Amino acid sequence: MSDEERSNDEASRIALSAFRAKEDQIEKKKMEVREKEYKEALEAFNVKSREKAQLLRMTIESNAHVLVAAMSISK
Repeated sequence: MSDEERSNDEASRIALSAFRAKEDQIEKKKMEVREKEYKEALEAFNVKSREKAQLLRMTIESNAHVLVAAMSISK
């Protein structure tokens, strides 16, 4: 193998290594973005769940007050 061929092979290996490193970087960034989106979606879901639970508690309390009032009227 001539010096020129060795030099070309080395340049190809370096270029391939750099390409793979860049691909790994891109994949890592994609995973970070997906994870961030997942966390944001989960947080939004949790907020909505807490809001629904609060509304349900308020409805139950309101119904309980109405029931107590109705029972005291009927006595």
